[in-house]
Amino acid sequence: MKNNQFLPVQMSLLALIFGVFLMFSCQQDTPANAHANTHPDVAPDKSFEPFYQKFHQDSAYQMAHIHFPLQGLPQDVDSSSLAQKDFYWTRDSWKIQHDFVKSSGYSQTITAVTPNMVEELILHPSGQFGIVRRFAKLGDEWYLIYFSGLHRVRQ
Repeated sequence: MKNNQFLPVQMSLLALIFGVFLMFSCQQDTPANAHANTHPDVAPDKSFEPFYQKFHQDSAYQMAHIHFPLQGLPQDVDSSSLAQKDFYWTRDSWKIQHDFVKSSGYSQTITAVTPNMVEELILHPSGQFGIVRRFAKLGDEWYLIYFSGLHRVRQ
């Protein structure tokens, strides 16, 4: 088998490990409009910020920096959707992502799990709904590796 055939398996494993880590690390509430790293001893690689800016400004660049099919959750996911098999975004179902606008009342938290893995949580003003995006540096480039559409994150 070629190395690129293992990529979906590696990405799924990476997302699973990250999800377990996230489950244990997200126990504290984040203040509104926070842009914080909850792991002060871990900072994202210095190339993340320029990548993040370009990812939102250049749609061709964005599409080139997403590994499709992209694992995640659809918008408005519920328990019956979660009980089904894994969900994947395709090139055809993907909508170009734009930069987060804080004036919208949403809050944003960016957490560096490792220097080469970052999670972004964008919370609705109610604090009950959110969007989750995970980015990873694979080789010399950053990629979006997980996207969860707006859904209930807290009861």
